[in-house]
Amino acid sequence: MRANNLVLYLRKCMRGIRPIKLVADELSSVSLPPLSRPRVAPKQARTEELIQWGTKLYAYSAIAHIHKILGGLMLLADAENVPAATIVGRHIFEWTAHACYMSGKLKDCYGANDWEEAWIILTPAIIGNMWARKYGDKYVPASRQTLPTVPDPLRIGIAVAMYEKYQLQVHGWEEAKDTYGLLSELSHPNAACLQHYQDFRSDGSVAIGYIETHGANSPLPFVNWCLIDVMLFLDALLQLAKDTTARAGIRRIVDELAKLAPNKASVALRSAAP
Repeated sequence: MRANNLVLYLRKCMRGIRPIKLVADELSSVSLPPLSRPRVAPKQARTEELIQWGTKLYAYSAIAHIHKILGGLMLLADAENVPAATIVGRHIFEWTAHACYMSGKLKDCYGANDWEEAWIILTPAIIGNMWARKYGDKYVPASRQTLPTVPDPLRIGIAVAMYEKYQLQVHGWEEAKDTYGLLSELSHPNAACLQHYQDFRSDGSVAIGYIETHGANSPLPFVNWCLIDVMLFLDALLQLAKDTTARAGIRRIVDELAKLAPNKASVALRSAAP
């Protein structure tokens, strides 16, 4: 079976709620111990130890957030609320692209021992906030000092482009931009959203109300595939940081996801790496 066909086969095996429930349940048991920042002053040269701390801070926070978001998605899936699930699915897709960018860029930095560049990459990912930079001072009480300057966050378009490049290199196809465009179209206030509720009939009338599609437009296939990738990206980040606690839980999830697929697809998943 060719590599790209093998990946598509795996995707077909991961369409339901089971992979999402598996990841959500397993993430609840992933150990996220407190992280002590190395004693490196702001103006001192960055060290490998500091970058490992920052990498863990990013990965641990992403794990906690994805776990919480998946809990909400399962409630929406159980309620068969496809429109709302699509919006949440888009968010998971964005975090997958974000983790793809971070794992790829930081891997280069670790390989080159370039801790200054790694800090530049980590900073906007961890504290970047466009709203705070533009409007934060407006909401600071007069009795307090102004907020420190914060950087803009990583632009999602850059992350999605990185994710598409990864897809092409690893799987032989690229559809991250297409997928994100579809999820975005169904998340914004426009005609695509309204089509969930418009039933054009043969007599020329239009019935308005939610149209049951029996999961035909469900975002779960996208989400399931994202979960495979994001777990691999988080595993790669934790490996770079030489993490010995959370990574064991993430590797367990990757192994469990592999068990959901037939043998050949399982081998492909187990051997995949960012």
